[in-house]
Amino acid sequence: MSSQKLHFNVAYYLLLINCILLTSCATISNSRTEHITVYTPKPSILVIENDSVKTKKNKAGLDVVRQKKPFEFTVLTDSDKKKITLNYRNSVAFYANIFTNYGIGMLVDRKNPKRYGYPKKIYINAGKGLPIYTTNDWVYKKGDVLLDISFPYVNSFHLVPDGYKAKDNTGFMGFAMGVDYFHSDKQFINFSAGGVSDFFLPFPAPVDFSGEREQMSSTFLTLSNNHVVNRFSFGYGISYSQNTWHLSDYGRRFDTTAVITPIKDPINKTNRALGFVFTYYFKVFGGFTPGIIYRPTFLRFNTADKFKYEHLISLDLAWKIPLN
Repeated sequence: MSSQKLHFNVAYYLLLINCILLTSCATISNSRTEHITVYTPKPSILVIENDSVKTKKNKAGLDVVRQKKPFEFTVLTDSDKKKITLNYRNSVAFYANIFTNYGIGMLVDRKNPKRYGYPKKIYINAGKGLPIYTTNDWVYKKGDVLLDISFPYVNSFHLVPDGYKAKDNTGFMGFAMGVDYFHSDKQFINFSAGGVSDFFLPFPAPVDFSGEREQMSSTFLTLSNNHVVNRFSFGYGISYSQNTWHLSDYGRRFDTTAVITPIKDPINKTNRALGFVFTYYFKVFGGFTPGIIYRPTFLRFNTADKFKYEHLISLDLAWKIPLN
């Protein structure tokens, strides 16, 4: 397949990923059980119906079946006994339908118990006058590993095709995956790979082009160090990108049933570039973490103009899923 055809189909493939993976987010992405971690102030035993789990280093993991009812367990210590009741709630994946398929997936997830979830981290309090427990879903610890699934939904491009003036455009759709590793309680390393486009509609739809049409896309690898401050995180690192500008001219179409083909040979300009990445995210609830990505590049490897400033700015909708 030629590079022109590859670029022409970038937006299509990104749209296809969005549609297939997220038709009904909870049904597809949620497992039947949810893993929660209970932190206790001292060695304890967690009693769930007829089963029991001992804490190790004052914490224990439980696999809880998702359902539309509270989850109850008891915390036993050498001097105390506390009954814990966790209320069910709609999971992040259920609400993700709003952003990824405009709520259509909620109809599929509506009666599925996988739509529900519980707080992932439970902290049992020891002091008098405090609530029995608190929850902090956004708190991570050294050694935690998270899977990132993100959708750079709005993308603003500034590209300089070889032999042309600077081109600017803003559009929609993208997909990326990555991994976070917490090397301390407040810092993590992120490695991500993905692709974005400037599709002119904010939702997946078949389109017919006429006249001259510019398209921009980018695929990338990023490695960054990130700092966590409460619900906020900000990061900085390096990026490697392949940026593409594509120009096609379909002429004026009078027969809408005719096969769409360019009337001129398409122009395709691609460069591979090295630069930086800067991120800023805010954790809303569960694993849902929207943010902004700024990815400037300066050094290009396969063009006549080696040093050119280009950038991509994305509004990113990300979900972080604990792996360990």
